[in-house]
Amino acid sequence: MALVGGTDGLDFYRRLSVEIQDIIRADGMAFFEIGYDQGSAVAAIMKKAFPRAKVSVHADLNGNDRIVVVDLQ
Repeated sequence: MALVGGTDGLDFYRRLSVEIQDIIRADGMAFFEIGYDQGSAVAAIMKKAFPRAKVSVHADLNGNDRIVVVDLQ
């Protein structure tokens, strides 16, 4: 079953950005699989939730955005 993402497809990431704060370690990392056109939007959501983190977008073998990494170290 696909995730329901709301009108822009990002509701799941907004929810995760809040809920993960209660479980991620202060020096932890989180990885999010994303749609090919969601890199900058998901990165912005995570940067807002974790302003001190290094947030990066990584491409798949076809050059499409595929993973957002939140590094709290």
